[in-house]
Amino acid sequence: MSHTGGRARAGALALALAGSSVVAADFPVAGAYGFDWLKPRSAQCRRITPEQATKFTACEFADSGAFGLPLAHHTCRAGKRSEYIVLETLAHCTEALETMRANAP
Repeated sequence: MSHTGGRARAGALALALAGSSVVAADFPVAGAYGFDWLKPRSAQCRRITPEQATKFTACEFADSGAFGLPLAHHTCRAGKRSEYIVLETLAHCTEALETMRANAP
């Protein structure tokens, strides 16, 4: 059985994606950095532990749009009055937190 056809299809897909706009890859929530954006005064960027990640009731990934920034992020519900923005790096988390605060009323 030949795998040549599969390689050809994969190559064609890679070429098609290379011609399109870049899309950010999803990343794990555990080990990333986030803050509770519903509590802006006390929000701080913190590393999300595996234990904390299991307590989120739902997470949704977006490849950009966190406070108008082109940063991939997860929005994770942690309760009725708690929702985290989770970004891949501490630098991205800090940028999003500072942008949120700068645009606060």
